[in-house]
Amino acid sequence: MKIVFPYDGYESLGIGYLASAALQHGYEVDLHPLKFGDYIRGYSLQTVKRIEKEKNAILRLKPDIVAFSLNSFMASSLIELARSIKESGIKTIAGGPHSTAEPVLTVSTKAFDGVIAGEADNVFIEATEAILSNNKDLPWLYTTENKTAGYVYANDLDRLPFPAKKLFYNINRFEASDYKIITSRGCPYNCIFCSHSNPAIKSSYRRRNIDNIIEELVIAKKDFNIRSVYFLDDVFTINEEWIKSFMKVYRQKINLPFHAISHPNNVNEEIINQLKDGGCTAIRLGVQTTTERIKRSLGRTEDNQKVAKAISHFKKRRIKVEIDHIVNLPGESLEDARESIIFYNNARPTSIKIYWLMPLPGTLWFKQSTEQNLITSEQADNIKTGKVFGNHSYLFYNKSLHTREWLGIHFLLSWLPVLPKALVSLLIKIKADKLLRIPSFMLIVGIPRFLNMLGNWDMVGKEHIRRILYSISK
Repeated sequence: MKIVFPYDGYESLGIGYLASAALQHGYEVDLHPLKFGDYIRGYSLQTVKRIEKEKNAILRLKPDIVAFSLNSFMASSLIELARSIKESGIKTIAGGPHSTAEPVLTVSTKAFDGVIAGEADNVFIEATEAILSNNKDLPWLYTTENKTAGYVYANDLDRLPFPAKKLFYNINRFEASDYKIITSRGCPYNCIFCSHSNPAIKSSYRRRNIDNIIEELVIAKKDFNIRSVYFLDDVFTINEEWIKSFMKVYRQKINLPFHAISHPNNVNEEIINQLKDGGCTAIRLGVQTTTERIKRSLGRTEDNQKVAKAISHFKKRRIKVEIDHIVNLPGESLEDARESIIFYNNARPTSIKIYWLMPLPGTLWFKQSTEQNLITSEQADNIKTGKVFGNHSYLFYNKSLHTREWLGIHFLLSWLPVLPKALVSLLIKIKADKLLRIPSFMLIVGIPRFLNMLGNWDMVGKEHIRRILYSISK
């Protein structure tokens, strides 16, 4: 029996875990990289011709079942692809963040024989076998006959097989150099724009045993000659004592440079020292906004003084700091945004990654947007089916959801790290953002990111360049 996983060409840990479970149970597994766009430049709604071409490529792999991991940006096109495959007589199953947010809507498309909401690790094989045998009477599996199934979770992360990394590396060998791993699931925070804010999903925060994490990394060093590690936990530094214990073992047994994601509430000088001593070269710090009243409305609790101290301590230890910041926030004025630019100009992080607020299905922000009539019912329906995200990157302006006046703010935030402090101050003083509302992804995102990498050769940016070069060479 063979399972095929279509994916967007970027390594997916979720698919990796499911593929590993399938291999352990004797299935053949293939990945199929789709040409539907990517999460940086954006996904696009696909033509009937393109969907037919991708379907035929998947069918040539001779699958018994095709497993889709849906995200909202690709949902519309993936559903059409799944429907076309199912009409060809091949079984289909869906999971992923979009299916978790909208399981009933997803199964109602009739594009899938079954839909799993939540973490499918422990039930994927059982669901696959049930679908293949036409016996889908499982209480947690959404089907056209069962639209009241619940959410499933993997409570014991140490019992999961390590992700099937080799499948991805066989397609894109450069991905092995920066090894992606997750040590925990869940998040203690409840930011309204994040999928963790979905009130229907009540997953707890869980962390893997240190020995289990180190075992995976030891195997990775041996099998794939990895050169760095990227910890993809939502907040890697939640527990200070855990960081101390983990860094000690990591130094002894792995001793590779690494980067991770953190939250201003979960870093202090001692944690930063531990990270540095363990080999940390870069940190991605979620800030989202420096406007205090907006911060509270998003479910954020840290103050700007804490953010400034965190950036300062990281820089003191020569750890690169990438800030996550959101523009087009409800209730935030352009003057508020200019104050954010002044704040960052004083703190001078290594880079700033800008996102445009999206009311993603299942989030509290989507719920508030519909209740407060911030989006129309038609927009809400299109968001839930993924149609509104066509030709869109979440790193950039979407003319169907956003106002163009924020493009100038995005421009200044992107260029801030590569411009002299005095020049940024002048640009803010004359409100230059009003003149810089240019809807060009390359000018506002691509060029400043590339220039910033020249002086601060970050690992994620390096992988993007390798991806482009590898695509050209193929």
